[in-house]
Amino acid sequence: MNELVKSAPLPPITEAENQWFEDLCAEVGKHPPVEIRTEHHIHAGMYSRTIYVPAGTAVVGTRIKCATQLIAAGHFQITDGGSTKEFDGFHVFDGNEGRRAAVVALSDCAFTMVFPSSAKTVEEAEEEFTDEPDRLLTRNENLLTRS
Repeated sequence: MNELVKSAPLPPITEAENQWFEDLCAEVGKHPPVEIRTEHHIHAGMYSRTIYVPAGTAVVGTRIKCATQLIAAGHFQITDGGSTKEFDGFHVFDGNEGRRAAVVALSDCAFTMVFPSSAKTVEEAEEEFTDEPDRLLTRNENLLTRS
C-alpha cells in the first residue's frame, strides 16, 4: 500500500503552503510551455477532467474547493505541499476540499479528477471546483505547465 494514500487523503493546504505553490508556479513558468491535453466528461451527475502529461513535465494545480478523487496512471512524483511521494502504476487518491497538488511526470502520465456536479458545461464545472478558473489550461492558462 502506498503511504500517501494510507496516511490520509490529500489534505487542505495552509496559506503558507499556497504561497509555496505560487512560488513553484513562478519557477515552472521559467521553462518553455508544454502542450497538455485535457479531456472532460459530464455524465450522471459527475464531472471528470483528465490531463495527459508528457514525461519530464511539471504541473502545478489550482486550489480545489470541493472534495474529489484523483486517479493517476504512470510514474510520477506528487506533492501536497507538505510531503512529496513517488508512485508508479495506477493509484486513486482521495482529495479534501481546499487541497492543491503539483506533479512531475517521470513517464507519460494521465491524471483524472472526478467529483459530483450539477454542471451542464465545462465552464460551470470548472467554477464549481476552483475559485481560479481563469488560471486553468482550458482557459488558455500559460503559467502552470513547463518541461
